[in-house]
Amino acid sequence: MPPLFRKPLQKVRPYEKLARVYDIIMSHVNYRRWARYIVRLCKWAEISDTSILDISCGTGSLGLELYKLGYKPYLFDASHAMVYRARKRLQEKSILAPIWVNDMQLFSLRNKFYIIVCIYDSMNYLLSAEEWNSALSCVSNTLRNRGLFIFDVCTKLNSVKNFKNYRDEESGPGFTYKRHSKYFEKENVQVNEFWLSFSDNPNKVYYESHTQKIYLLDEVREFVQRSGLIIRGIFNDFTMHPGSEDSERVHFVLQKMT
Repeated sequence: MPPLFRKPLQKVRPYEKLARVYDIIMSHVNYRRWARYIVRLCKWAEISDTSILDISCGTGSLGLELYKLGYKPYLFDASHAMVYRARKRLQEKSILAPIWVNDMQLFSLRNKFYIIVCIYDSMNYLLSAEEWNSALSCVSNTLRNRGLFIFDVCTKLNSVKNFKNYRDEESGPGFTYKRHSKYFEKENVQVNEFWLSFSDNPNKVYYESHTQKIYLLDEVREFVQRSGLIIRGIFNDFTMHPGSEDSERVHFVLQKMT
């Protein structure tokens, strides 16, 4: 048994401890590319407003890149630990942006937006039709007329190809982590397990389990249809080409037309 797993184990909520090293683990993600793609989709849909709501902001990387492109980001996330990191990141850049803790299934805001985004398969954390209905209802209530909701989902192909039995581990300044990703085809569920140890408490290991539901695109279409939002586009990974089950990541552009 590896030494990391012999230490006392403490189970914590998703991102409670992972937030400390999230930016290192996700250093391969090109958030500038994400931001530019969102801007491209907004221009394609002829939405020129610059206020944008990110309903699963993580550590604020996308918000920072959108700010650089002239947008005014509003950010929230369900994880207190991630919001703390996001707030710290933007404050260090002297960027004044509203950042708070909220749940994408429960939020209600006075401000209405022309652009709402939810990126990097955050919608895959919605594990049932009821959760999708709640989230899309909140989004619809917060969108202005003609406003856009831009989100992405990972497909079954992505899980089978990249995460069916994926393992990695890394050590960095003050931390060690191991990850094991599993995909259960019968249930269409992907589970990402993390074991994390930090030098400021070297005798303890923290365990996080992240569960995502992998939906067929037709299922997502049904959720959208029930929400009353209109599908403007379904695109393959960072392109304007149609997305399909042969894509690894699919971007949805929804619009509120009332």
